[in-house]
Amino acid sequence: MTIKEAFFFLKNKYSKNENISEASISLAMQEILEIKNHGNLILKFEKKISDSSLKEITNILDEVSNGLPIQYVLGHSSFLGNEFYVDSRVLIPRPETEELVDLLIKKYSKIKKPLTIVDVGTGSGAIAISLAKKIKNLHLLAIDDDEKALEVAMHNAAMLDAKVEFYLGDLLNPLIEREMKVDVVVANLPYIENEEDVEPIVFKNEPKHAYLIKPGYILYKKLFEQVNHITKDNLDIYLEIHHDQNEIMHKLCLETFNAFTIEFKKDMSGHDRFVHIHLCK
Repeated sequence: MTIKEAFFFLKNKYSKNENISEASISLAMQEILEIKNHGNLILKFEKKISDSSLKEITNILDEVSNGLPIQYVLGHSSFLGNEFYVDSRVLIPRPETEELVDLLIKKYSKIKKPLTIVDVGTGSGAIAISLAKKIKNLHLLAIDDDEKALEVAMHNAAMLDAKVEFYLGDLLNPLIEREMKVDVVVANLPYIENEEDVEPIVFKNEPKHAYLIKPGYILYKKLFEQVNHITKDNLDIYLEIHHDQNEIMHKLCLETFNAFTIEFKKDMSGHDRFVHIHLCK
């Protein structure tokens, strides 16, 4: 049997299972056949696949068919070209967050002066670690209030050889307590209010405290109230938000900051997903 024949065999086998997508099949095949990406998988469609490899792929897909995210089954998730270890202690990194990090890379990759960036609510560490690997002259800090999530992030930093300082605590409190100052704050905090907005596979498996909160802006409100304590001269804040939170973000800025500019950026789906706030003293 060729890889192509195996792909369509598996597609037919799981055609009635809503948990199995073509992407899941491709990821499982890439994992077992040690192929880098879907494009390379297609290029190798005419190569033979062993019965034992097909069995291993089927075993993975059987777990996924029972409602587990394939990233948890495989134990890793791709983010900006790196493989991050993930399990049920952390959210699976999302493509939208890749877009946020890409904005930061484009903004700061050519800046020569040293910068200190803090990633608030780091989870798996995907944002901080990706920035540490992509941009020189950065001092990367990462904070999370969940000790189990920090264990995953620290493991990823060691595995990917990224220099990041990790702190356990609520939002910016670890830096405030240490009287530390930063140039840039980046945060992808919980912002989803309604369970109905969450896909069932996410709701059943991923840590709810990492994405569900009411009201959806409350952690960003707290974050804004803290930033004056960690500001040098100017401060840039980059956030990922829910697509309907642009008005409340602007209102929070007006209530909290004296001098600022605010810019909303759309994700690839056309939603207002990212916020850039520049504070001037």
